[in-house]
Amino acid sequence: MASRINTKFVILLSVVVLGLLGLVAVAYSVVKKSGADHIASGDKMIAQGEYEKAKMFYGKAVSKDPSRGDWMEKWIESMTHLTPQNETEYQDMFYKDYVGALMHKSSTLRTDVQAHRDLLGIQYKMLQTSYSRNSADRLIESTTNVLSYFDGQPETGSDWVSLRRYRGFGYDRIAQA
Repeated sequence: MASRINTKFVILLSVVVLGLLGLVAVAYSVVKKSGADHIASGDKMIAQGEYEKAKMFYGKAVSKDPSRGDWMEKWIESMTHLTPQNETEYQDMFYKDYVGALMHKSSTLRTDVQAHRDLLGIQYKMLQTSYSRNSADRLIESTTNVLSYFDGQPETGSDWVSLRRYRGFGYDRIAQA
């Protein structure tokens, strides 16, 4: 009888140890995946039309290396293919995911004029759609922050100078209210 109990115990212990080793192996593979691996997985998902999964993989890649503008572009682009099921989901996807990704890109790629133009353009469209003093102030503040990235750079022939207009749009909208 004692040998049966020991056999059961050994089998149970072996199963538990193998299960733990499996979990460690899975965790290790998840942690060790590079950003390029996630991008490749995201590209496969895009090709299959699985945009939600692609967004997830691209987001993981951006988390691994937030300085990669091309990865951020893929992440943002994958979001434009998603169709929310209802108004609440749309609000969450737009404000948290899409605008959040644009803000991340703008703050990471500080001298990328197009990244700033994308963010400020969305904020301006939101201000045009429904006026609130907070929206106008947010546009003015965002523009001021963006322009601070270009302090000390020459104005002549520079693309970044055109970003000033968004601050003017904010002041103009306040004056119209």
